[in-house]
Amino acid sequence: MTISLRQYGSVTIVSVQGKITGDGSALKAVRGALESGTRSILVDMAGITMIDSTGIGELTSARTAVAERGGDLKLLIPPAVASAPGIGLLPSGFAVFRDEKDALASFSVAR
Repeated sequence: MTISLRQYGSVTIVSVQGKITGDGSALKAVRGALESGTRSILVDMAGITMIDSTGIGELTSARTAVAERGGDLKLLIPPAVASAPGIGLLPSGFAVFRDEKDALASFSVAR
């Protein structure tokens, strides 16, 4: 898995490429963004090829870490990867968007 970070206004976009298998990389990236002061985080999953149950646990832990700091974590899952193995196992409670523009607009402080 490869992770890159970019900024859009006050939103940190965590782009994930490859398989999310719970190795801790995504959670570490989100925690790093929190430590830098970001409270609005969008996990861009456009480049994933699959996610397993430990990867889902990692995303859930990341969402909890952000919420505990008064922030908001949302997922970008474009139609092209909506059928990737494991995506259907994501629990409810995640704000999921299919379009980056819509996802960014959903953060009230993204301007």
